[in-house]
Amino acid sequence: MKTIKLKINDTAYDKFLNVLGQFGKEEIEIINGNEYQKDWWTEMTAQEQEEIKTGLDEANKGDVISNEKIMKHFNKWH
Repeated sequence: MKTIKLKINDTAYDKFLNVLGQFGKEEIEIINGNEYQKDWWTEMTAQEQEEIKTGLDEANKGDVISNEKIMKHFNKWH
């Protein structure tokens, strides 16, 4: 299987998708356009992952501070 990378305008893109629609999954595999994309979660340290999990747990429990309150606090320095 060969891989190609195209940069085309919207009209050509629509026509290209129409042509691709004539082929089956076994003939064409559509891959993510960013060939360098990594799984950012696995790239983080265990500590960073734990901090994110803690933040999500707090948010799910409603333990949050409104954006308005935060902005009032930081406006002191503007």
